[in-house]
Formats: sequence, C-alpha cells, structure tokens
Amino acid sequence: MKNFFLLLAPIFLSLVCALSSPSGVDGFSVSLKRNPNYRARSVANTRLVTVTSDRYDHEFVGEVNFGTPPQPLRVIFTTGGITDSWLLSEGHHLYNTDLSTSAQIIDNRPYTISYGLSTNITATLWQDVVSLNSLEIPHALIGVASDVRGTAQRPYSDGMFGLALKAPGDAPTSRDTALSRLLPQLSEQLFTANLPSSPSKEGYFTFGYIPDGVAQEDIFYTPLLANAALWDFNFKVQGYGDDSAAYLHGTLQTGTGPYNYLPHEIVGKYYNNVPGARYLPLQEAWVFPCDQPLPDFTVGFDGTPRTVTVPGQLLNVIAGPDTDSNGSTVWVCVGGIQPIQSDMDQGISILADSFIKSVLVVFDVGNQRLGFASKAL
Repeated sequence: MKNFFLLLAPIFLSLVCALSSPSGVDGFSVSLKRNPNYRARSVANTRLVTVTSDRYDHEFVGEVNFGTPPQPLRVIFTTGGITDSWLLSEGHHLYNTDLSTSAQIIDNRPYTISYGLSTNITATLWQDVVSLNSLEIPHALIGVASDVRGTAQRPYSDGMFGLALKAPGDAPTSRDTALSRLLPQLSEQLFTANLPSSPSKEGYFTFGYIPDGVAQEDIFYTPLLANAALWDFNFKVQGYGDDSAAYLHGTLQTGTGPYNYLPHEIVGKYYNNVPGARYLPLQEAWVFPCDQPLPDFTVGFDGTPRTVTVPGQLLNVIAGPDTDSNGSTVWVCVGGIQPIQSDMDQGISILADSFIKSVLVVFDVGNQRLGFASKAL
C-alpha cells in the first residue's frame, strides 16, 4: 500500500536553468499522444514533439534533444516550480556531457534542492544546446542531477522542461528564464495546454499562438496574482451539500501529476457525497469504492462569472489494493481531489493535470493572465 500511495506525492521543483531561443520563430507546437508502449513516433511536421504517458496516465513526456550530437531524452513539460531544464541520471537515459561538443560546465560545485515529500536533488549546472525537433535553443542552462531521492525518481521520464514564470528565490542562477528568452521570438507572448482527456485522443502544447478549432466557446480569462513566480491566481469552489463557496489562492501546474490539492474541509465535503469514501491518515489521502462515481468538480474565477466543471470520471485517478476489516484484500480508488499535504504550504491550493485535461488553457505571459475554454472531451 505504501508504494501505491507514493503516487499521491506532489512535485515542487525549484531548479532554475535559463534557455535562449533562436530568432525567426513565430510559434511551435508540442504534440501529445498517450501510448502504453511508450515509443516515440516521427511526425511530418518537425516543429511537433509527440509525447506519451506512463501506464497510470499521470505524466506526459516528450522527446527533447540535448547536446551536440543530440542525445534524446524524455522530459515532462511543467508549469510547476522550475523555469528551464533538469535531467535525472541513474536508472534513466543519461545525458552524457562528455559526448557533447557543445556542453560547458557553469559551476562544478554540486548544489542540493529540497521540495515536495522528502525529495532531494543534487546537481551541477551546465550549458548546452537544447532542441525540440527543428527548434534549436543554444546556450540552455541544464541542471544535471548526480543524486535524486524521493518522489522525483520518475521511472517514465528523464527530467523536466520548466515553464514557470520566474526563478525561485533559492535558484542557483539569477539569469533569465526559458520563457523570458523565448517570448521575444513568438508572435504572441503566450503558450497553451490542450491535454488529452482519454487515451484515444491527442493533445499538445502550442507556443506563440492559440490553436484553432479546439475551444467550443469564447476563451475567458482570470488575472494572475501580482509578481507571481508560478501561475498563481485566485479561484473559488462551491460547497458540497450546502450553498457556501470557498475562496482560495492557488497555482495551476501541468506536469506535476493528476492530484488537485485543496484544504481539508473542502475535500472532506466533496467525499461526503461518495458512499464508502474514507480518509487514510497515514497516507493523507481519500479513497473510495471503485464502483462509486465521483461528483463533478466546479471552479469559479476572479473577474468572470464563468466556471470550469471537471467531470467526475476525469477525477478517478488510480486503483490499488487495500485491506478491509476482515483482513481480506479489496480494491479501492484514489480520486483527483486530495487534501493539502502536511509538508506543503497550507495556504496554497494546486489545480493539476486532471483539472487541466477538461479545458483548453492559455498561459498568457504578456497579459499576466490565465485563459480557459471548454473543449470536446
């Protein structure tokens, strides 16, 4: 049971590496497709990078090349707490700096970053070429991990490509972020996320433009909080079983897993509507009988009367074994709505991939806002 619930762990990353982008690029797309065999496939449009998901459908990974000649690695595109790239080592495809003629070490002093649930990364800072098919990014800063412990040990990915707004305060460099170097090359200072809502569908990230034919309605926007380093904003959720609404400060994070973390009281009210649901204190998680449907989850936003409703079926994340009162093994499911964990900032809620799957999301850097629109699921 312990290993099963490790999947509940959030990822709060705080490694910063700055990317610079070539001129003459108006926009590019990162195309996503789930594939249980986890094999990348080529596409005719060389500005696309296909991605696949792990067997739990918890993370979306695309192939990115590092170095000269290129070394293909599988990375997660995340709007969480990193601003550029860091790469795992042992047990994964290795980024070998000795094999890259363009690799340069920036600082050979290892530094350690701690975040999330008992997670530590020790890395050195390098500079090298990063390319997403035909899009080449010279002089990218890359954190090369020599020791990774805790929940960052993702078996289906080799690292992360960060899309946070600003570098965190404990970052090993004060250089510009990937976004700040990329934006001048884009026709619009934004990127979008259209995560697939089922294994049979495709999705993608686009950079520099909003894709046509996805939104089923006009996009509506909510402002970011002033001076936000992450994609922080205010939102509200309706009470379950009463007419109250809770107003929350939160952050929108792709690439950090399917679990939306909210205050305990709200989560408890949500699962009170699910027969047989119960809270496991040791794992800090709510589970429920797999044959019970979950309620829809509705979120409202500052500056607009419109809302986003996540269908309950998108919030049924994973099933795993448990032991009942008679000592027999039973199967329970874990929902995508979970309480803020004890070692997390109790004042910040997280809306993650299971929420993002339900809409087209616009990360509008230039106007400091987030946009949402319904789409076909």
